[in-house]
Amino acid sequence: CQEHAECESHACDIAVGACFPAATALWVDVNAACDDAGPGTEDMPLCSLGQAVAKALQGIPQAILVRGGVYGGTPVSIYRIVAIVRVGEEAVEITGSLQGALLNIDGGGGARVYLDGLDIRDNAQSIGVSCGGADLWVDRTLI
Repeated sequence: CQEHAECESHACDIAVGACFPAATALWVDVNAACDDAGPGTEDMPLCSLGQAVAKALQGIPQAILVRGGVYGGTPVSIYRIVAIVRVGEEAVEITGSLQGALLNIDGGGGARVYLDGLDIRDNAQSIGVSCGGADLWVDRTLI
C-alpha cells in the first residue's frame, strides 16, 4: 500500500508498504457508549486516544481508528508503531493541554507514527506535536 485508503484497516504502514492489520485495530469514539476499560472494538470503542495508545503493543503495527469528536485534556506519549486515522467525515479535534505537547512521539521505542485527518489545536503550551528520534508521517492534518 501507499495510502491509508487502500487498506481494510484504513491504515497503511507507508514506510514498509503494508497495511496495518484490520483485526487488531483499536477504535476510539468519545460520542458513543465508550469505555476505556473495554476492548476497543468498533462495537465497544475506547473513549480516549491515551488509552488506545497504551493498549498498542510494542513492535507490532497498530491502527487506531478515531471517529469524530473532541478529544483532549491529557498529553499522549507514543513509543510505538501506530497510525491514528480519522474514520468518517466528522472532525476529530485533539485539544488543550497545560502539560506540554498534545502528542509526544519518542523514537526510544522504535516509534513510527502516522497522523491522518486530525485537527490538533488549542494547546496552552503552543505545541501540538513533539517528535524526537522517530518517524512521523502527517497527512490531511492541521497542527
